[in-house]
Amino acid sequence: VDTVPCADTPGMNWKRDLPVQLGHGLVCSMSEGMGPMNFIHPEMEEKIFGLSEKYDIPVQPLSLCGFSASTDALAGSIQGRGVTAATLTIPRRYSHSPVELMHMNDVLAMLEMLSRFVVEA
Repeated sequence: VDTVPCADTPGMNWKRDLPVQLGHGLVCSMSEGMGPMNFIHPEMEEKIFGLSEKYDIPVQPLSLCGFSASTDALAGSIQGRGVTAATLTIPRRYSHSPVELMHMNDVLAMLEMLSRFVVEA
């Protein structure tokens, strides 16, 4: 669980630059990092999007291939034999500033997803 910047602010083309918006749900990273094999584990993808559909939890899929940004989930999934992992994030605006902000519905979507995941895993 982490946060991710969004580009739905004036002067940004959110569809091109970073297709993440506030108020549209949590974000599931489909891929991240610079490597060619850094994709979400198929079982995790099925579980997350299955729960999203079953419980109407809004999820924004995001691919960060080619970006140097990655999380500890990526590191754990490619070390040694690896660990089945996924990265779920909450969108944020104005990253690393005194007025960084999130949408409460995105936070609630994350809580709902995590609760359902733990119960049904």
